[in-house]
Amino acid sequence: MILRRIDIKKAIVGLLALTIVSLITAISPAHAQEAVQSVTVSSDDAALDKSLSDNPSIILAHLELEKSKLELEKKKRELKKLKDADESDERDIEILEKQIYYSELLAGLAYEDSVKSEKIKLSKAIYDYAYSGQMLALKREASEYYSRLSEEARKKLELGYVSRLDYSDVLLSHSQKVSELADAQISFDSAMHELNIILGNSLDTQISAVEGFAISNYDIDAIDAAAVTARAQRADSSIANLESSAETSRLEYEKQVAYYTEINLNAKILKATYDKNLESLEQAKKEIEKDVVESVASLKNSRQQLALQKESIDNQKKRFEAKSKEFELGHASLNELQEQYLSLQEKMLSYYQSIYQYNIDIMNFVSTYGG
Repeated sequence: MILRRIDIKKAIVGLLALTIVSLITAISPAHAQEAVQSVTVSSDDAALDKSLSDNPSIILAHLELEKSKLELEKKKRELKKLKDADESDERDIEILEKQIYYSELLAGLAYEDSVKSEKIKLSKAIYDYAYSGQMLALKREASEYYSRLSEEARKKLELGYVSRLDYSDVLLSHSQKVSELADAQISFDSAMHELNIILGNSLDTQISAVEGFAISNYDIDAIDAAAVTARAQRADSSIANLESSAETSRLEYEKQVAYYTEINLNAKILKATYDKNLESLEQAKKEIEKDVVESVASLKNSRQQLALQKESIDNQKKRFEAKSKEFELGHASLNELQEQYLSLQEKMLSYYQSIYQYNIDIMNFVSTYGG
């Protein structure tokens, strides 16, 4: 059950590629508005590469890896001496070989986990920036809409078509939307600042303002759960640790029983230890397999929910447009119009939140399982 080390570089590059959120048409209650600005960084952008190469955590992890390599060289020299000795025990040689193998494997995985962790932070910061940009656009549209509605309500008030109380309600709603826009601007600026800190340079020349963001195009249907599980197990440091313990206890047990004709208490303990380590290893592998299956099912369900949410928005948009025409003709009240508009806003807000969470879930799936 020897665990081979894998190179997760491709998975990490894929993770960053998924992070760069492309734009879709922003859904507007008034009309279909094309989002013409976009995130301009990419997975091979120099700013991203530099921010990661200068990252203190990655630098430290690399130094720790180099230190581990030096320590392993000492063990390799010990192994050579043991092999060259006239009366070396083959089992002692095999035990040392396993120690070297798993030490090297775990050192590599520790470094890869550190790099992956920092790339996830960067990915999350880009997602947060794109999402806050979308929220800013949504709140701006709402503020502008209520500005227009306030003007329309004022004209209808002068003509006696709406009451002063209804007009006051519209003005109050407009003030609330202006306040929400200010909060959204603060969130957007904060997300940009956070990304600036991670990138370590001025973001203004790296990313333009965001007016919308897309659902991840990661192909869930193409996921091979068995293959993903196997990759995840090979790249999991806890699995490697458990396998190392199982192999070590097996070799120590075999060495013990080879020296004695009867199985003594120490041998029984070693055998029980091996059985326990082996069981823990198998349970850990099954747990990863279960998590992969559940994650894939959850992602597929989330994607279906997104489609339903989009359909609900399209239907609500039609209801709002119809109510807008009724209002213009004097067949609908201000309250009825606002109810339809606010319902559309709520559905859009929920939809964008779902897109954000879905993209984060995809990112976590890829980073965790190398899918």
